[in-house]
Amino acid sequence: AKMVARHLGQPLEVDLKSMTAEMPPMARLEGIDLVSEGILTLTSVNGLLRSGTEKEAVRFRTDGAANLLRLLLSADHIHFIVGQAVNPAHQDPELPHQLGIRLGVVREIVEELRSRGKEVTIGEI
Repeated sequence: AKMVARHLGQPLEVDLKSMTAEMPPMARLEGIDLVSEGILTLTSVNGLLRSGTEKEAVRFRTDGAANLLRLLLSADHIHFIVGQAVNPAHQDPELPHQLGIRLGVVREIVEELRSRGKEVTIGEI
């Protein structure tokens, strides 16, 4: 998000009200629909989709995962662009093992969205 903000010459505003015990805060960046942390948000979205109760589970939530899930479920066509860089913050051995498998989590989300009739593509950079 910081790189995109710098490239666009726009300020990045962190929304601390969106932070929960499980989810880091979202941010705001003019021209971008949703700015959130990466793998923790994606892992949460994946779990919600696979639970089959995602709409009820996020009805009153305002965190990054809930907002991303609402965007994904409302879209007909979705294109994921997944970076391969490793976030140094995720090298802590205390963090979940899933942090090292970002592309795998995205592929699971893609599979679930396709099973719901969404047209989904994925690219890697």
